[in-house]
Amino acid sequence: MEGLSGNVFAGFRAPGRVFGVLFGICGRLHCIGATQRGIFWRFGARTINPMPGCWDSVFGLRTRIKQIEMMLEWGMKDEIIPVHFRPSWIHGSIHCKRSGCISFVITAIDREVFASLPRKNHEIFSDMEVEDVSYYQSSRKERN
Repeated sequence: MEGLSGNVFAGFRAPGRVFGVLFGICGRLHCIGATQRGIFWRFGARTINPMPGCWDSVFGLRTRIKQIEMMLEWGMKDEIIPVHFRPSWIHGSIHCKRSGCISFVITAIDREVFASLPRKNHEIFSDMEVEDVSYYQSSRKERN
């Protein structure tokens, strides 16, 4: 899998709030989307590949064409909007500030490189942890 370093095409959305398209060509990300407040885009954002099978990118979104503002900034709140990508190996969020600064944070993890382990308890992330929690449940009963 080439991941974000190669050619990728992914749709993203946050139901009722954000939708758009992210596509990557030759290690550069291009993004076009819309919110309830207006339109945003970014062309040519770089990706970082810190280790094989993992990609990160943080970039600012553009909302202005020359002197025309394409997004309403009045009344904007500080908020983080998690967006869901169509291929589930990509995760991201849009960060909005009161000042009008909007940034996009994207993380992608190749499932072939980082295979998931079958578990009974999905809250345990390390394969070294013990899945038996009876010890901790007994102390919870003592507190109650």
